[in-house]
Amino acid sequence: MLALLKDNAVLNRIDVLGQFSEGNWVDLPDGSRVSPAQDGWALRGYELHTIQPADPVSTGYRVVSSSVQIVNGLPKWVDVVEAVPVSIDDYKGAFDNHLDSVAQCKGYDNRLTIATYSGSTNPVWASEAAAFIVWRDAALASMFAQLAAVEAGGDAPTVEEFLAALPEITWS
Repeated sequence: MLALLKDNAVLNRIDVLGQFSEGNWVDLPDGSRVSPAQDGWALRGYELHTIQPADPVSTGYRVVSSSVQIVNGLPKWVDVVEAVPVSIDDYKGAFDNHLDSVAQCKGYDNRLTIATYSGSTNPVWASEAAAFIVWRDAALASMFAQLAAVEAGGDAPTVEEFLAALPEITWS
């Protein structure tokens, strides 16, 4: 898509749409008609430029609206974004994934398998399982406290903030 510019501004008038397909005719606000519409075309202070895509939207955000604006001298889609509300299930899923990744850093399949080694006759595995279980219980207490605060009307943290507030594991 192309945008029609004049004086470094995207024209937004009813008789000028502000966006044109490459190769089509363009009706200018002064009544003249020009062709072909192509990137870089310029005449009597009017210019056509390809509209650059919007920046990627970060995880946890959604687009509320979009408009074409001049950014660094060229037209670009600019999105207005808002945070997507985080659900209790989002926090719980992130928590479970975090527990799994901590267990996996020691070579276990997940949070469930490491806990099964608590009675192991191998002292290294038994020690790792014991450290994990102590940490898991502290992490669960932190998770429940954070969720209770949100459910009571407190500010909902991002998933990243939620995970950062969990205690760190200390391996024996």
